[in-house]
Amino acid sequence: MMNEKISHKTFGLGTITLVEDNYIHVVFDNQDYGEKIFNYPESFGNFLKFENKTLQTKAIAELKVIHAKAEEERKLKESKEEQRIADKLKAKEVHEEKVELARKRKTAKSKAAKK
Repeated sequence: MMNEKISHKTFGLGTITLVEDNYIHVVFDNQDYGEKIFNYPESFGNFLKFENKTLQTKAIAELKVIHAKAEEERKLKESKEEQRIADKLKAKEVHEEKVELARKRKTAKSKAAKK
């Protein structure tokens, strides 16, 4: 990706000067904007675009994988929360049933003692 040309919706054309971890450093042709740092590949879904179509396609594909994983994690978290709530409701129902059963036993014992 080093030295690849990109375009930004606001800053215009630029060149990637450094790639580290999930970040790219871009120096823009318009010197008023200087160097900016962007998340890779997230920035390519919003405001950056490679001039090289193959790299653009690759960045978008990587972005789709990231979004799919995030959606999967969100659904898993949501499912766990729903299960936690269901378990809590079930525990409450069981408790209420036990309380009702104890009340009925106490009432039955009280009636038996009166006879």
